[in-house]
Amino acid sequence: MALPAYKRKGALRRALIDATTFNLAGLAATVTLTKAGAPVNGTNGTGAGVANPGQLLVDTTTGILYQNTGTQASPTWTTRFSTTGDAQSVTTGITASTTQTLVGATALTSKINFVATAANSGDAVSLPALSPGQSVTVFNDGANPIKVFPAASGIQIDGGTAGASVTLTNARRATFYCKSATAITSAQLGAVAS
Repeated sequence: MALPAYKRKGALRRALIDATTFNLAGLAATVTLTKAGAPVNGTNGTGAGVANPGQLLVDTTTGILYQNTGTQASPTWTTRFSTTGDAQSVTTGITASTTQTLVGATALTSKINFVATAANSGDAVSLPALSPGQSVTVFNDGANPIKVFPAASGIQIDGGTAGASVTLTNARRATFYCKSATAITSAQLGAVAS
């Protein structure tokens, strides 16, 4: 009589290796993926069809920790920690959208964002989706004040109306801290005096 699949030699080990998330007696666990070398993004990249959003991957040759900030079908591997310290994603040369609305705002995608062009007062950007404890910094290097919207209509910035923007004047910068799923608090940063 053949043994059930789960009792065959190596079956459990293969199941744990093949699974990215599993549930055992009500306890959930996530397996951290490993790969020698940097992961590749996209539908044919590392972990495509397997790595859930938020899944972690460690490059075993460098020790760099990555997180899937994309989808399961098309992972985007974002550096979260490297051996030289906490890596911060940076985007420069951003143009604020002239639509000046939440829906039409230029979506920010990095931890640190430099808005270079604000052609009109009130041109808009929107924050990336944030989880409690995360933050994002916006520098307004444009010629005009910009509107900074939350990622979605149900989120308040600084206790204002859900989905409403706050103004970031030109030559200023602010860090936006997510304190709950529906609340963000900003802190305007000053320039260092010489």
